[in-house]
This record gives sequence, C-alpha cells and structure tokens, in this order.
Amino acid sequence: MHKKKYCFIIITLICSAFMITGCSNNRNVKNGEREEETATESSSSENTVTNTENNTENVAETSFNVRINYRFNEGVEWIQGDADDLGSGYACIDKEGNALFFVNESEISNISPFSNGYSFIETENAVYQIDLNGNIINKYDISDNIKAKAYDGGQIWIEEYNSNFDSAGYVYKLYDESGNEITEFSIEGTDPVNEITYCGKGVWSYGNLNNDGNWVRMYYCTQGNKWVEKTTSSDDNVYFYEDTAVLGFDYEDPNVTGYRSKMILMDIMGNLNEIAITGDLGWNWGSDNYINEGYCILEDYGDHLVSYNVSSGEFKVMDNEYAEKIRMAALPDNLVFEDGCVALPLRGNDEKDYVALFDTSWNIIGEPIQGTRYDFSEGKLIVEQNISSENQEGTHLETIVYNTREEKIFSAFEKGYATITFYKDGVAYILDETAGALMRTAAGRLQTAREFSDIPLDRSWKCVNENGDYLFDTINMGNIKTIELI
Repeated sequence: MHKKKYCFIIITLICSAFMITGCSNNRNVKNGEREEETATESSSSENTVTNTENNTENVAETSFNVRINYRFNEGVEWIQGDADDLGSGYACIDKEGNALFFVNESEISNISPFSNGYSFIETENAVYQIDLNGNIINKYDISDNIKAKAYDGGQIWIEEYNSNFDSAGYVYKLYDESGNEITEFSIEGTDPVNEITYCGKGVWSYGNLNNDGNWVRMYYCTQGNKWVEKTTSSDDNVYFYEDTAVLGFDYEDPNVTGYRSKMILMDIMGNLNEIAITGDLGWNWGSDNYINEGYCILEDYGDHLVSYNVSSGEFKVMDNEYAEKIRMAALPDNLVFEDGCVALPLRGNDEKDYVALFDTSWNIIGEPIQGTRYDFSEGKLIVEQNISSENQEGTHLETIVYNTREEKIFSAFEKGYATITFYKDGVAYILDETAGALMRTAAGRLQTAREFSDIPLDRSWKCVNENGDYLFDTINMGNIKTIELI
C-alpha cells in the first residue's frame, strides 16, 4: 500500500537479491538458490540450530541451517534452509520455535505466507494449497497455457489462454478455499490482465479497458458474489482492514452540486455508499485512504488532515497547534488509527524532527519525541533517536520502542541489538552481536515498513516478542512432518 513514492538508500541487510514477484503479495524464490556468503556469516556453529525433541536424552539430533526468514503471519513463519536428514527446503515454524512441517525446495518457484489459514506452494507444474496442519487441500495443474495468476486468503485465480486462427483470449476463474469455482471473467486479445490484486476480506480487483475503451477498475466481492465496476478516479491500493473500504473520490463543481467531491465507500458485500465532502474540508484529496477502527484519515494534498467517523458520518479537521507542524511529505503510506491513535511526523520550532501520537479527536498523547525515522504498527511506536553517548563525546543512534501511551517498552541498544524492524503479527526482527560486520553497519538503525515490508531476511536476523525478548533459542525439529508434492 503506497500513497507516495519515495526513494531511500536502504542498507544491504539481506544476503541475496530476492525480489518480490509472483502472485499477489507472495515472495518469489528460485530453485535451489543459495544466498551469497556475507561478513555476517561467521561460522556454521553460529548459524546452525541443533534441536532435540523435548531436550530428552537418546533422541537423534536434527540440525537446521537457516538461510532465509520469510516473517511471521497468522502465528507461523516459513524459513528456508538445510536439514541434515531432510535436505534443502522450507520449514514452517510457530512462535515457540517448533517446526511443524517441511517441504523440499528442489521444485518450488514460489511459496506464500499463510493467509486465512492457507498457504500456496508453486512448482513448475502445479500449485498446492496447504493448511496449517501441513495437509494438501487442493492441487491446481499449470502448463504453458494455464497459469496461477494470483492467490491469497485461501483463494486462487487460474488464467487460461486459448487461441486459434480466428480468435484469442483469456479466461480467468476464481476458486474458493474448498476448490470450488465461484466466478469467472474473460477478455479478448493476446494481452493478459496485468495484475489481479487481493484487497482483503475476500475482495479482489483488477484494471482493464472496457468496451468503450475507458479504463475501469473491477472488484469482485466473494461474500456478496458481486462484481462492482468503478469507472472514475480510484485509489491505487484498496484494502479492507474492516468490512468497509475507500475506493476513491469523484470530484464535482461545488457551484453546481454544493460539494467538492464524493468519497466512494464499498463494503465486503459489494454495496456502494457515496459521502459528500464540501470544499471547506478540503479540495484535492490524497489517494489510497484506509478505514480502520471505524475511522478514515484523509489528507488534503500537502495542507492538512481530516478524520472521518464511518458510523456517525462526522468529519473533524486537525486544526490545533500541531497541525502546521506536520511534515506532510513524511506521512506513512497507510495512515490509519491503531489502538485509538495515529503517529504523525512533526517539525519543531528548533528545526528538529519529532514524532507524536494523536487520538481520534486530534488530541496529542504525551509529548513529541525527537527523532526523524519512526514506525507505528500494532500499537508500537518505534523511534530512531540520536542519544548522547555515555562518555559525552558525541551521540549514537538508538531505536526505542514505546506503547500507545508513549511509555518506553525497551531500547534496542540496551538489549544489545544493533537494529530492529517494525512489528508484524506480534513479532519484530533484530540483529545482535552474532551478526558481525552487518551489525556494525546497521548500528542503531530502524527498518521501517515503508522500506522493509516485503524483503525476506537472511539468517542473521532473529525474532523478538513485544517486550523485545527472543521468541526462542532453538528450532525443535522433533515432530516435523514432511509434505510430499505429488
């Protein structure tokens, strides 16, 4: 989800150039690919975890050399690596470090995080849908003319190309979690649909030219079994955090209609609702607006913020003493209220950068915290700060994690961590002293969601809980199940 495009110089923190391609938000992995050795990989003993079931005696040990972490989602995470007796592949682990099941990587071209209880594993000839128990639920054969276009939330789009001398075209079919076909559409010509996007809550979207040659955005709502066509301005990234989302804005002449624009809302059943916005609230609204906790935050381009209460229909302009202090260009892509508050970047009268939390009425919570780079996710405000060194000679970068009351939870520096990522599914990732040269390179740095959201992490990264403590020391391979892709 991106409202603005910014360029950042991102420190090289991963050891292979894994690029995020493939279906929906899934990560592409190449057959048998190994990441290059880096200065962080000091010795095999530091990067190999040896595990014994329940730590009992006389049980054969199984070591797993972790190479890539794919981040937790729905309580589990895919890790890629090598096991002594299983070979190279992907293991799915829980937050206690238990390896649940393993699949050999020799034929895998793509593997997705779990979503709605399902993951998809793609090979050259098929896509396999598996559940959280490691059971294969459905298998979809693919070939030169039949491809998996997108998959997420336990659902999958299959693209089939048919052509002869007289005609050519594509048919797209959507299958639900049980493998039942629930809808389809077709287009003529030799060019396929560019992308089918999952919008959450069983809603899918794609863009295409209609019969009149106009660009339209099509939405399919599985819960309502309904197609919705949006022909006017549309947000680039529609996502359902809740049962209603913003599709975009239709602009009007206020001298004719009495209002400047209409905000178009759609629920997960496909029902549309138009909200009139008068010119005194704003004139040109930023794209990609999201509804969370019953509120939507609107940005009048480069000028001010407005909150919209979906239930009451009330708009509230941020017009307090901090309104003119907001660094509008530094606002995050997905600006939403979480746990009743939102983090905003500010510029103080001292010309230094700050961040502060505000509630749904735009009242400040606590005081502004000095720091340029920050992340706010899952009720955690993480701020990268310049802290005076103990010897009073200069400063050092330090990343501090606060709760929504601006109470300090922990300092990454005090924990011995060089850097920390944003939180997702209750988990953040850190580099500690075992990371070697990479730790020194990244010292004090915060890896924000804007820069770092979909990048797989190499084996130097370790996962920590909401208090900054390690989730587990070792990976228990004792009860692992092997998935056979047939």
